[in-house]
Amino acid sequence: MIQTILYVSLLFTDEISEIYGISDYSLAGNNKKKSIIRSIAQKDTEVHVVSPVFKTTESNLYCASQSYFDEDIGAHIHIPPIVDLHPVFNYISTTIISTIYIIHLHMRINFDSVIFYNFQLITALPSFILSKFMNTNLVVQFEDAVYYDTESGYLLRISSMLLRKLLNRSLDGAICVNTNLEELIYTDNTVVVRGFPSINTDIMDNYNGCTDTITVMFAGRLDELRGIDLFLSSIKCIDEDNIQFWISGYGPRTDEIKEYIDRLNDDRVSFFGTLPEDEYRKKLVTADIFVNFQKQDEKISYYTFPSKLLDYMACEGVILSTNMSDLEKEMNDLVILEDEEYIVDRLSEMVQKYSRSDNPYDQQIQRAKNWVMFDCTLERQGNKVQTMLADT
Repeated sequence: MIQTILYVSLLFTDEISEIYGISDYSLAGNNKKKSIIRSIAQKDTEVHVVSPVFKTTESNLYCASQSYFDEDIGAHIHIPPIVDLHPVFNYISTTIISTIYIIHLHMRINFDSVIFYNFQLITALPSFILSKFMNTNLVVQFEDAVYYDTESGYLLRISSMLLRKLLNRSLDGAICVNTNLEELIYTDNTVVVRGFPSINTDIMDNYNGCTDTITVMFAGRLDELRGIDLFLSSIKCIDEDNIQFWISGYGPRTDEIKEYIDRLNDDRVSFFGTLPEDEYRKKLVTADIFVNFQKQDEKISYYTFPSKLLDYMACEGVILSTNMSDLEKEMNDLVILEDEEYIVDRLSEMVQKYSRSDNPYDQQIQRAKNWVMFDCTLERQGNKVQTMLADT
């Protein structure tokens, strides 16, 4: 018997980006969504994705609905009609239009379960209404507790908190990105899916480069929370010449970071900004030490998981991270953990110890690679989600 799943999330494919002229979005977050869809869209499961886009091209105030099948992720994509008025009105009108559209879609297809991404108004409320009036199982893909993120807008944080309280007792299941998020969900029918690496064995097999220079890489959003300031300060504390520091990412402080690096006038430092996916992967497989300097004492850091760690593990790099998320509880044998106040000294120590011919971190690197290649596969994670859905 075919199971039919509705997945509600602001998802961007190449076709959606081209039609609606949208290019400014989180690549990592979008890849997470695509991967979870691929993992669900296996045998005996049909997945329909509703992506409530709330922006049109500059020349259009209205766009009709769009539907097509995406071969890349193996799912039917549906974009509700769009009326482009004003950012505030767009958010409200998109929620209303998406609700009507989803109910109409259900009447044609008859979904067994609806999975919505995070407690966001445009994804959670339409899904909740569908589940209540059409007797459909309700599941959240819980990626982070955005109401603890001080950098998010006040209205977004408040609405997220209210939606969680409103929907929590109605949830039939939850897909959580770390074990800490399970504490916030009332249902016991939960599964932890951290994500999937974008590095595969083909990419690793094609890499034959080896130099005497040690490469330390920072990747991610360029803001205070993710620790870019801490990483930049560590550069000045490391005097070795046979080292290079790579920075890749985007964010509100991009221009400021570029100017700082120019003033630093250090030939060991390279800033790449946002890299195309293929170029990003090539950088990953040539780096040696990866850092995750996210602030560990922020609430949002406790309730999230940096999916870039999976790529780091897959490409056989040693990882130094602050003691955030549930890393100490779940991954202390895969990642080197250090408190924020001592992490710069720890990085300096690692650089001095590191060499390709006699790497003291080889066993840890191999354990991490084995875990990510075995546990974080589409088939294995998809089976975990299917088991959770069967229990709804």
